[in-house]
Amino acid sequence: FGRNVLDCIGYARVLAAMQPHIGIFFETENIYTLNSNSEMSLSFIATLAQEESHTKSEIMNASIEMRFRRGIFLTPPLLGYDNDEDGNLVINEEEAEAVRLIFSMAASYKPYEEILQALNDGGYKTKRGALFVRNSLHDILRNPKYTGQFFYGRIAHSFMGKKAINSHKFNNSEDIITVDDGVPAIISKEEFDKVQLILDKRKQTRNVQNKERYLLTGKVFCGCCGYAYSGNRSFNKRTQY
Repeated sequence: FGRNVLDCIGYARVLAAMQPHIGIFFETENIYTLNSNSEMSLSFIATLAQEESHTKSEIMNASIEMRFRRGIFLTPPLLGYDNDEDGNLVINEEEAEAVRLIFSMAASYKPYEEILQALNDGGYKTKRGALFVRNSLHDILRNPKYTGQFFYGRIAHSFMGKKAINSHKFNNSEDIITVDDGVPAIISKEEFDKVQLILDKRKQTRNVQNKERYLLTGKVFCGCCGYAYSGNRSFNKRTQY
């Protein structure tokens, strides 16, 4: 129900305060949150659950770090690569062609829409066999593995919220293990760095433009759902009548 005590007790209180009151019944512990004496028991059980989650997180992080120090890398499916029988990444030349096209066009200052058009017109597909979209394109362009480098953060995530760390944001952090030539490179580091500068500059320009164009962005909220209004989107899917 919750990964920490604050979430567990907080959501139970929010539900109990609604009209009509909403209670939660925990079958295993025989706790019903609308009972007057339930919160002490729930707090105790939630504390134990939080500590168990913390312990599992520490064990998993230590195991992953040990694997990396032994040269055993986590290799989830990645466009441009296949796993050999030993689990190592090897280049899939057909998919690598799409990766090189993506980086080449991005390094030539081509917009996402033009790159997507070229990929889909050329019949290229994602690792899952789907058409490329902006998000998949962005993930590829931000992934340093294509240069042959592995970045591993010793703190992989917060056990409270399970929020993963994006390793490319921590290149100068002491909590990052960098492994050169961890995988076969598809593109050069120089081309990758150039693309990162282009993407960062676009992001900065876009942020400035949004602030200048939409003065009330982040300041106007829907009275029904509480969703923040943005000048480039509407409430049509969130508004309640």
